[in-house]
Amino acid sequence: MGPTGRVYAVEKSLRPFYRLSRLSARWPNLAPVLADARDPEEYFDLVPAIDGVYADVAQPDQVEIVLRNAALYLDRQGAPIVLALKTASMGRERSAAAYRAQGEEALGACLDLEPSVRLEPFHRGHFLLGGSARAPLFRAR
Repeated sequence: MGPTGRVYAVEKSLRPFYRLSRLSARWPNLAPVLADARDPEEYFDLVPAIDGVYADVAQPDQVEIVLRNAALYLDRQGAPIVLALKTASMGRERSAAAYRAQGEEALGACLDLEPSVRLEPFHRGHFLLGGSARAPLFRAR
């Protein structure tokens, strides 16, 4: 990010947002945004074009959430996208590996994927997925 970069942290719950607000007093490059990441148009006036996306969203539709936000806010092809995939939030019908494969398939349609990273033993059923944005991502604009 660098010393002049800015982090836009989208949070919909008041208590975590309050903590983000307090952190932003110490870290002036942190910009908390009180909004639901499922609706990126809701905060369009608050967030400019960005250089990369990191998402840590414990929701069943976390892959779709990151793709919608990336399509709307990323400023260029080749921009990095990283998702901390939490498979337990996606349901109990499949294994963690099956949810990872599902996430990789969805992301692979519009990213040049890097190999996923399994976060066990630190976080069971969690993976880092990511890569560089390709043109299909920006067709949603």
